[in-house]
Order: sequence, then C-alpha cells, then structure tokens
Amino acid sequence: MSDLDRIKGKIKAMLDKAAEGSGATEDEAASALEKAMGMMLKYGISRQDVEGHDKEEVVRGEWSERKFVKWHIYTAEAAQYLYNCKLVLAPGKKKAVQFVGLPSNIEMAEITFMWINQQVERLYKEALPAGLDKSTRAELRRTFKLACAMRVRSRAWKIAETMANDDAVALEYVGSTALVVKSHQEQQLADIKSFLDALHESGDLKSGRAMQRSKSGIGTQMGFEAGDRVKLNKGIQESRLRLGNS
Repeated sequence: MSDLDRIKGKIKAMLDKAAEGSGATEDEAASALEKAMGMMLKYGISRQDVEGHDKEEVVRGEWSERKFVKWHIYTAEAAQYLYNCKLVLAPGKKKAVQFVGLPSNIEMAEITFMWINQQVERLYKEALPAGLDKSTRAELRRTFKLACAMRVRSRAWKIAETMANDDAVALEYVGSTALVVKSHQEQQLADIKSFLDALHESGDLKSGRAMQRSKSGIGTQMGFEAGDRVKLNKGIQESRLRLGNS
C-alpha cells in the first residue's frame, strides 16, 4: 500500500466516524470531520478521491426529525452560509429544516448546525443567573438564545462574504483567489436555485414562510456577546470549496 493510499484510508476512517449513525457524539463527529478536512487540504485530496464518488449533483437533505423554534432557524442559516447550501423550512409554526446543496456540503452543514446549537444551549446555562422568577427566566431564555443565534448567523455570513472578496483571506483559507471562491459559490448557488425552482414548479416542495422580526429583551445583550464565543469550526468551513464539484 502506498503512502497516499494510507492517507486516504485515514481520511476515510475519520469521515466514517463523522457520518450519521456512526455512534460518535456530535462533538466527536465534528472533531473527526475537522481532522479529515484538514488532511484533505494538506494533501490536496478531494472527497471523491477518498470515497470514489462521481461528480456531485445538487440534492435535498433529509428533513430534521425534530421541529425547531425560531432561534434554531438562525443557526441553520449560519450553517447554510458556511457551506454554500440553501435552507428550506417546512410549513407550520415550529419548523423542521432541510438543507439543499451538494451532498458533502449538506453533511457538513447538518453537523455544524447541531454543534452550534449545543454551544448556544451551554452558553445560556452558563449565563443564567440564580433566583429568577418563572416569567423573567422565560424571557431571558428566549431573548438570549435569539440574540446569540443571530450573532452567529451574522458572523457566518461575514466569513462567506470575506472569502469571496478578499484575496488574502481566500488564499489563506483554501489556497485560491477570492475570484475563484466567488465563482464556486455563485455556480453552486445557481445550480441550487435551478433545482429548487424545478421542485416548486412541480409542486414537490412547499416551504414555510420567512420569520417575523424578533423582539429584544433582558437577555439580548448577553446573548449577542455570547454569540462571539460560539465556535464555527474553522477547520471544516475552510474546506468546503475543496468538496463537491470543485
């Protein structure tokens, strides 16, 4: 076995650990995926090289099994920005979510979405003061998580925007110019739009409405500040343009 084959084997093992149903925790899966993507960047190996897949086409991910409340939608939008996907919301008050894009990007978006949610929950518990009455605690919980998630979404959008417009950042992250990064983003998003347009026209997809603007409250400032502490898993997000059709 060659050195390259051994490297591919290690990457494949980490990707298998990161896959749904592997038995790994969400943190373990995210860590395994981060390490795999780092090795793929280092050695110039694509996911297709490892798994032997044909060129990826746009697909729909699975609907989430649970239904999410408003702040989860903001963290899902953050994941879509990081991995060139589009988020679809199921009709109804409490939203199930679905990512549309290249299969490898969808996989990373789903993992990162759940991982970010875990961090928001943990940061809220750390910030929760003792002795609050039920009503105050409910408002703090709602406004803290909303503000934290909105800040995460803003940061994720900024990363994607900077990657497509700043050569220094793009070269540092993926070894390509901002023009190349922007071209990848635009092509993938155009393919996703065509895919979704066809689904809507055929009646195979009905999505929920956009959310109403959220009200601020006693937890807003704390949540916004906590949003800067949420990790976006740099090692994964840097690798997204190495996947799929790139």
